[in-house]
Amino acid sequence: MDNMRTLSILLVTLFTFNVFAQDTKEGMYDPAAKKILDKVSQKYNGYKAMKVDVSLNTINRDADINNTSEMKIILSGTKYQIHIDEDLIMYCDGASIWNINTEDKEGTIEEYEEDASGEEITPSNIWTIYEKGFQYSLTEQVTEGNVKKVTIDLAPENKDLDYFKIRMVLNEKTHEIISMRIFAKDGTHYVYTLKNFEANPSTNDDTFKYNPANHPGVEMEDMR
Repeated sequence: MDNMRTLSILLVTLFTFNVFAQDTKEGMYDPAAKKILDKVSQKYNGYKAMKVDVSLNTINRDADINNTSEMKIILSGTKYQIHIDEDLIMYCDGASIWNINTEDKEGTIEEYEEDASGEEITPSNIWTIYEKGFQYSLTEQVTEGNVKKVTIDLAPENKDLDYFKIRMVLNEKTHEIISMRIFAKDGTHYVYTLKNFEANPSTNDDTFKYNPANHPGVEMEDMR
């Protein structure tokens, strides 16, 4: 289940932006970047639920790694359901997290713990992670076709984290996230590209809970 745990920790990624401690030191908190990020936050926080298709490209040139995974994500607050490729599934109902490997017919149940620091990248805070514990700066504005793209770099204030930068590419007009690149200290880049987005899909409590009837033969280890 190592791959599942790694993806759980890394997830861009992915969907909530908070309110920063106000620090106006020049060069650390770019007002132009914050203005755009606030609009992105306002947009995504206005949805009760979201359904997103994401492509994750994992790159480490020194280790000769270049892998791509496809993810289907349903989000509602701290609750989520994530399908990764054909065999990895995650459910979170805000109290427990179920990690399932359908190919190996095994899984784990863990207690959900909200990250008070806001520094850990989770499915619930990718849209709003900039709001607490990050410096931010607008680094590039380009037009590709009819789309105006803005690149904003986020640097965590906590230097003990496993990553040192998050690079977000945004649609300046619609305030949508196009992609997010996480720069890990070991040289690995995790690139999340949002492919399809549906606002306010139909969900209920069962959407975010593990149902054994839907996964026959899977042995679950309760680690709560």
